[in-house]
Amino acid sequence: MKKNLIALSAALALCALSSCGKSSTIHIGILQLVSAPPLNAVAENFEAEIKASDWAKGKTIEFDLQNPQADETTMATMATKLASSSDLVLSIATSASQAMKQAIGKLDKEIPLVFSAVTDPVGANLVTTTTAAPGSFVTGVSDMGDPKKSMDLIADNFPSIAKKIGMIYNTGESNSRQQIALATAEAEAKGWTVFDKAVSSETEIATSLAGLGDDVKMLYYPTDNMCASNTAQIAKFCKERGVFACCGDSSLVATATGGALFSLGVDYASLGTQAGSLALSILDGTKKASECIVEFANKLPLVVNTKVATDWGVTLPQSLISAADEVISQ
Repeated sequence: MKKNLIALSAALALCALSSCGKSSTIHIGILQLVSAPPLNAVAENFEAEIKASDWAKGKTIEFDLQNPQADETTMATMATKLASSSDLVLSIATSASQAMKQAIGKLDKEIPLVFSAVTDPVGANLVTTTTAAPGSFVTGVSDMGDPKKSMDLIADNFPSIAKKIGMIYNTGESNSRQQIALATAEAEAKGWTVFDKAVSSETEIATSLAGLGDDVKMLYYPTDNMCASNTAQIAKFCKERGVFACCGDSSLVATATGGALFSLGVDYASLGTQAGSLALSILDGTKKASECIVEFANKLPLVVNTKVATDWGVTLPQSLISAADEVISQ
């Protein structure tokens, strides 16, 4: 009798994972560091990609988005919650991904973790390599752009203005420090003077920018979450001073106030779709997370906003407009 009960229990468990699985709910967690247009776009497009897939047809899928608004204590609690209740988790931004990896690592089971909007996943100790399968439960899509190409773009289109360039970023974000280091090295190699305007909190942004001399007419900032959340402050400064702003996130060029006038950078909506596609390859059983090589953003469009340039009282060179993948004019 006991053997029969054991056999029945095993059969029921197998049924729950196969044919009976149609009525089962699949839980997908999302840990997003903070509310900011680019990170919001990652979450929205990740979810949309999964919902629209053939794999999702006939399944009940619940998404649990947790946003600690960059509070580390809250983030740790949220990560623990998602680790215990999810079948797969998307983590958005470096510190959120680190918290999520730690939380999952404390469990007896290893649920797949797909990160996004992480510039240096190896440096962040999320994976040991980006050139081979990670061999662990962590994989994802990096948002590493190419700051050197942004400097080349500025040099080609603003040869005189570029000789003095301000750079603002959050010192608390390792991804920002890495990108600024690359941008600074390239700018100095071109003989430019770089004015480093590092900040550690959003309350310092206005003061730090105000410290730029009136003769500095070019500003650059990377894929930085703090800057992305405070584009209105940056736009206000640039408009008042007639400063040209270039950023590493193409979505910010399209904001109402114009966080920047142009960007040769990451399209975060596309990044979310890419992360969703990677997650689907794990969810549908095509691969295990340990077999998925880390991917990099596959779109780095040049986006130019001539409408905001007019509002700021500056004129973008025709060479830049002609080279753009997208021109926002209204």
